[in-house]
Amino acid sequence: MMEAGEKSDRPDNCPALPEIKAIIIGSKAEYKCSAANTILGEEYCKVGEEIVKSEMKQNTVQNRSVTLVMTPGWWKSFTLAESAKYLKMELVHSLKLCPDPRAFLLVINLHKPFTNMHLNSVVEHMEILGEQIWNHTIVLLMYNNKEQRNADSKQLIERAGTELDILIQKCGNRVHVFNYTDSRGINVQKLFYEIERLVAAHEGQSFKIDSKLFEDMEEKRRNVKKQAEEREIQVKTKMQTLKECLKDKLFLELRIVLMGGNIVGKTSVVNTILKKKRTKNLTKKCVMSEGEVDKSKVILIDTPGWWPYASVIETSESVKQEIMSSVAMCPPGPHAVLLVLQSGVAFTEAHRRSVKEHMELLGRNVWKHCIVVFTRGDWLVTHTIEEHTESEGDPLQWLINKCGNRYHVLNYMEQDDREQVKELMEKVEMMARENTDLLTHVEAGMEESDSGCGSNWSEQDKLERGSFNLDPPHKFFFPELRIVLMGSRIVGKTSLANTILKKTQKENRAKKCVMKEGEVDKRKVILIDTPGWWPYASVIETSESVKQEIMSSVAMCSPGPHAVLLVLQSGVAFSKAYLRSVKEHMELLGRNVWKYCIVVFTRGDWMGTSTIEEHIESEGEALQWLINECGNRYHILNNMEQDDREQVRELMEKVEMMARENTDLLTHVEAVMETDSSLGYGSEQDKSERRSLKLDPPYMGNGDKTTQWLENPANVFNYRSSSEFSEDVTQS
Repeated sequence: MMEAGEKSDRPDNCPALPEIKAIIIGSKAEYKCSAANTILGEEYCKVGEEIVKSEMKQNTVQNRSVTLVMTPGWWKSFTLAESAKYLKMELVHSLKLCPDPRAFLLVINLHKPFTNMHLNSVVEHMEILGEQIWNHTIVLLMYNNKEQRNADSKQLIERAGTELDILIQKCGNRVHVFNYTDSRGINVQKLFYEIERLVAAHEGQSFKIDSKLFEDMEEKRRNVKKQAEEREIQVKTKMQTLKECLKDKLFLELRIVLMGGNIVGKTSVVNTILKKKRTKNLTKKCVMSEGEVDKSKVILIDTPGWWPYASVIETSESVKQEIMSSVAMCPPGPHAVLLVLQSGVAFTEAHRRSVKEHMELLGRNVWKHCIVVFTRGDWLVTHTIEEHTESEGDPLQWLINKCGNRYHVLNYMEQDDREQVKELMEKVEMMARENTDLLTHVEAGMEESDSGCGSNWSEQDKLERGSFNLDPPHKFFFPELRIVLMGSRIVGKTSLANTILKKTQKENRAKKCVMKEGEVDKRKVILIDTPGWWPYASVIETSESVKQEIMSSVAMCSPGPHAVLLVLQSGVAFSKAYLRSVKEHMELLGRNVWKYCIVVFTRGDWMGTSTIEEHIESEGEALQWLINECGNRYHILNNMEQDDREQVRELMEKVEMMARENTDLLTHVEAVMETDSSLGYGSEQDKSERRSLKLDPPYMGNGDKTTQWLENPANVFNYRSSSEFSEDVTQS
């Protein structure tokens, strides 16, 4: 129901539609379920669960028959070539569930950055259905932030950046800002009016897909289902035969090596099998983990990954040596090698060749000891893994056949589902019984000379790799990284700079930007240490000189920084007042700053929780909002361990990966043009939080009082005890 005093703004000369048919489309985790539930007025799909196949939902809303089709999403930064082929079939199949849709609702999450890479991904995936789709699309901007409740759509779009504005223009400037936490009917009714306006503009004509494209894709879909059923029957028959031999346990210990490219989830597989929580950092060396599954001892060797689509000659010698040494770490040899792949991701000929070359570092006989494990079963777009295998075509089918048709799907979001782990261990044991021998270190050593086969990659392989975002790092190597350090006082920015560059410099007390240079892994690194603001202070309470210094930091590392590191202290509360302060000061560099930002938690030795993820979740909405705004990029650093260069190396890798994704730099023009120092604290809650923490800033008009306030330990100790101080405050 509409509330009194609200206007419905029904469009002129647009007849009401008794029936509304729309397809909801967008990348993963973009609030598509929330949009559908709000429109339909009931919880038709569970928020937080990934949509894995096209599904139709219907209800009567405001005297209209409403039909919505939910479609599975693509990875937000993926090109079309990187998405699984079955995803494309499902997008086309949505039109069978909802022929002649009135509109496509393209869902975009306003709480996350929208970069040029995301724009290209949306365009490629949408145009599977034809270029005319843009004439029938309304952009649905989703938000639930109370701070944005009173902001109009123009303000929200401006904050999101130019890439979103380009997308909206592509859709004929049809956009609806949708607060899905607002249950009032006016929110949905305005959307219905927008759809009616769209239909009227097309004189009642609905979207029509090219009939040949539709028929071809549906034929492929039917063939895939048929072939998948045949493969499933074949595998189940073999499993049943072997299970009859497994009435008694033969192996009291199972030794397993995990192989796979970077970011496929090997460490998560280890955690799921052993029901443990090991930090999911990039594995650089072989790591042995032990545990028990169903009363059998299980030893897992987690190996470092290679860059997806890289040939073996492009992989560093240290990684190759670690992979080959994995066999010797579990004498007399592993019973199995688990080749880890992500489900719902394309598997091309270039990918197959890369996997083959790296697997055969363990010898050409490795395949008889191999089982393919697909991670993130909850993201599988197909009904079964067999459908995914058949839809991907020859490369993945070759791999599965090469591994003796042995494969398994693991959902590591369900660690309590021990049945999936038990079934995997049964498959390992069955294979081990069939083989009667073990993969040995001798094989790996004797056959490593084959690692040169990567030099014969075809032009087609190179072309395929060029369409992906994950080429090996040297192709995108940055000989120089320029980084700005941001954060309030006493968080440890100077300590962070010292840790990165392995130097000992005093804390920046000059209230000016300081440039520092050094080398990390044979790469020049330039750091701009900016003056901090008072914790919990609004931007209007920060002195003009400090704000000018912060804004000038971008110009100090021309042509612009690759990254902005927002420094926070771990183990310290992060309230909404703190969030507001951070947000205002960060946006002195422009509202687009978030796409260049990584949150760095200092003093990792102070962590009260076992992982930084637990700290983020326990702090609640304020810190979670910040992490999401930074594209879920964060890192923890122990500045008491300067000799631990691995933590610095991992941080530089995250900076480089983000720089590759952005493809552009934060510029001085943005910083100056978008500066908005008029933001202030109006909320009584903010003021109350600040008073309770005794951290109101000193009066900015009197420099002497400010200095006295800073240098008086009694004031600082209201906040934190002396033993917990960062050297940014305690150094003289």
